[in-house]
Amino acid sequence: MDGYWPYVESNRDPPREYTYGEFDLSFFAHLLTTYCRECRSFRDIGSGTGRLVFASAALMPSFEKCSGLEILPRLHECAISNLDRCCRNKEGILVFPGNDIELKPFIQFEQGSLEDPYMFIGDADAIFCFASCMPEPVRAALAIQIGRQCSNGTIIMTSEYPLHLSGTCPAVIDDEERIPEGSYELELVDTVTGPCDVVGGTSTVFIHRVKKSMELPKMEPPLLSLGQIAYRAVQQAEKTRNTDAFLRKVYNNMVFLGLPERFWPRSFQRQDD
Repeated sequence: MDGYWPYVESNRDPPREYTYGEFDLSFFAHLLTTYCRECRSFRDIGSGTGRLVFASAALMPSFEKCSGLEILPRLHECAISNLDRCCRNKEGILVFPGNDIELKPFIQFEQGSLEDPYMFIGDADAIFCFASCMPEPVRAALAIQIGRQCSNGTIIMTSEYPLHLSGTCPAVIDDEERIPEGSYELELVDTVTGPCDVVGGTSTVFIHRVKKSMELPKMEPPLLSLGQIAYRAVQQAEKTRNTDAFLRKVYNNMVFLGLPERFWPRSFQRQDD
């Protein structure tokens, strides 16, 4: 079920940021009840099969919405399947299968990447990210997305790594008028250590609050011309200096997505085999 199995089955090393771990629920409950009591909407970044989204809905009935964002399609599908298994009681409240735990907040799961500037997370005023295995570029993308979209006062909780407390959100190419360059500022509210077996016994969580952001609304991506698409492709290619690393990423993505072997980069296969 975990997102890294397609890599393991094909004798590939899974990217560390794709490995799926379980955050301790008692520690998670402490974070929510201590720092998010005034919040109304929760989002889990890297929500996997939905475990912490369901937990937040069960622990905090005062929330109006609990949502998750997951980059891996198969884990996202598992979360949707888990949501579909829930039923409603006589009062019309969603309950988790096999018990009477009520899930009063609205629950939603989305599949996508933080590096997509049109992936909206600004509807949450409490955000959790199990960032222990998340590489720096993705943590930077999270900070930029927060700086563009989240309202002042939003609480962001990240494990093991704090976010940059200030920075610049770059303008989006071909959409500079709607998403211009801007800046953001966060403050570090607290640092908390609690149990978490998956990272060796304990985990440190950094509690941030948004002090300044662009507060951009949700918006649909623009329709690009063929020339603009080609220009973006060339720009991305020019960033790639290590051909082997690029082909490895392409190969891993194709294996993970289940594309037929005939689509895999042959030169890379010969090099590794």
